[in-house]
Amino acid sequence: MASLNYAVVMGRLTMDPELRHTASDLAFTRFSVAVDRFSKSNDKQTDFFNVVSWGSQAEFICKYFKKGSLIIIEARMQTGNFEGKDGVKRQTFDLVVNRVHFAGQKPQNDSSFSDRSFTNSASFSDSGNDNESDFVSDDDNGELPF
Repeated sequence: MASLNYAVVMGRLTMDPELRHTASDLAFTRFSVAVDRFSKSNDKQTDFFNVVSWGSQAEFICKYFKKGSLIIIEARMQTGNFEGKDGVKRQTFDLVVNRVHFAGQKPQNDSSFSDRSFTNSASFSDSGNDNESDFVSDDDNGELPF
């Protein structure tokens, strides 16, 4: 029997992503994304999702996204367990990034961005292969795909 573990969220980064490295020098970043939703009575509520990204994809996120950036994340949900410093067992729920997409306008006065902005996407394979050739950029000249 096949199973499906796929999530897509669009929200704003709640902090600048910080690039870190494991003991074996694999790059990763952890950050959270605030995602708005509306209740039946049309009251806005915000959910916060913990996100983790690995390898060159993490480097890309840290280079091009900052606190407040609007981002679309395609991910899988992953759970984990750990024991806190207080000895209490806890469970984590993280979105592990498969692909990320730019969802907002490029910052003014930022020459590190190309002329593409709104609908561009940056995606990396989730093969565990940390290879720059996995990067794919979709340039549709600003036209919405739907």
